[in-house]
Amino acid sequence: MWYNFNVTVTLKEVPLYYDFTVPVPEVQGKILRKPKGDAVYILFQYGQKYNKEKKYSVPQRAIIGKVHSSDHTVMYPNEKFEEYFPNNAMPEELPEAYGQTSRRRDHARKDLPPL
Repeated sequence: MWYNFNVTVTLKEVPLYYDFTVPVPEVQGKILRKPKGDAVYILFQYGQKYNKEKKYSVPQRAIIGKVHSSDHTVMYPNEKFEEYFPNNAMPEELPEAYGQTSRRRDHARKDLPPL
């Protein structure tokens, strides 16, 4: 006897990090460091919601980057970093011909021609 099943799989959105570093933002009371395994993630608290039933506030946070392994003052940002900190200096975009995943110039790479 054969059974026919329909399975729906929902994948959790995985934050992808750019291949360049930026300084960790200094916003008092809003930036948190969360160690997980060998990595340390930077979280930005953008708000809070009050739970009337339990009578306390629940913080709303988003991961905005991953701390560099040797220099703890810089991090590898993700797309959420650009959303919450649009005025921070980001490297300029590469032309489409390079086919980079993030299409961003790594300021440490010297093998890319100038734009």
